[in-house]
Amino acid sequence: MNGLEKFKNFIIARIFLPLWEEDIQELDCVVHAPNPPQLEVTFLPGQLPKAGLDMQRNCKLFYQADGQNHILNTSILSVLSSEKLLLEAKKAKIFQHVREYFRVDAVARVRYERVAVEGGVFQEYEGLINISGGGIRFPVEEPFSLKQKLFLEISSGQPVLLHAAGVGEVVRAQNFGRKKFVALKFIEMERKDQENIISFCMAVQRDELRTRVRVSGLG
Repeated sequence: MNGLEKFKNFIIARIFLPLWEEDIQELDCVVHAPNPPQLEVTFLPGQLPKAGLDMQRNCKLFYQADGQNHILNTSILSVLSSEKLLLEAKKAKIFQHVREYFRVDAVARVRYERVAVEGGVFQEYEGLINISGGGIRFPVEEPFSLKQKLFLEISSGQPVLLHAAGVGEVVRAQNFGRKKFVALKFIEMERKDQENIISFCMAVQRDELRTRVRVSGLG
């Protein structure tokens, strides 16, 4: 398959792993193709969710090469070990604006309240969130229903300053164990705030990739 020669060397990528109940987990990984179109994908110890993988659904790899953003559709052939998957490449696409929706996990503070609820009060969460230029996911104390709208204030100081505000619409609400999570897409946000979020995600990505290179012994 054209383009897979890049994986003859080790490439740092982000994978979108399919899980049961239509969920998806995003993780950093290192991809190597000693025998194209098969790809060996290696994770940090303890990250690969072997028990929850949906082997029947395709997964996607996001990576950068030749100054462009690529997404590669793949299928899961087998679990090679607790830290490694064997995939088969199917179809690659080039996107110009993938970074806008590239999701990262980061520590931040989120203040939120329901839109158009009289007497509503802000609630607050500070800890690990999942965020991109298109939306956010974080733990909540009370349940929310689909299509509910929340006003959000998002801030962080590491690895760069982040201050953004806007309105998000609930697109997913679920429980992981005893914790409730809500996922929202941004529907009202000033461009400067969205650009601030994108810049923050890129800074987090750079830090993650530097760590990944050191751990993998590729740097």
